[in-house]
Amino acid sequence: MKPKTLNELEKITIEMPSLNVSSKVSNAKELQQAIKDASPDDIIELASGIYKTNLFIDKNLTIQGQGTSTVLIGGETGTAVYAENCELNLYNLAITDSFFAIKADNSSGEIGRTIIKNNIKMEI
Repeated sequence: MKPKTLNELEKITIEMPSLNVSSKVSNAKELQQAIKDASPDDIIELASGIYKTNLFIDKNLTIQGQGTSTVLIGGETGTAVYAENCELNLYNLAITDSFFAIKADNSSGEIGRTIIKNNIKMEI
């Protein structure tokens, strides 16, 4: 039996679930605005870079970076990520050089493939 050519093969369709990426962000100012504008359960995707910011999050969100090249810095007296009354998922990030890396008040979520270092305190 002769093998079929590419044109003779049946097409296969694979449906993937939608990730609902609401924003793709490349600087701290855009990140603050993306969080403000996001709907609950949205995903905010960060480009590689350094984000000097103090994030306040009070809605269910996922923030995902590009690995250790996506760095959140809250500053020596600031909190890099503060979550209140929400479910927050953080993936593929580095959180460094902040007073508090992450503070969570009445919140839950997941932290995956995230490096947390050189922070003074962390409260989860």
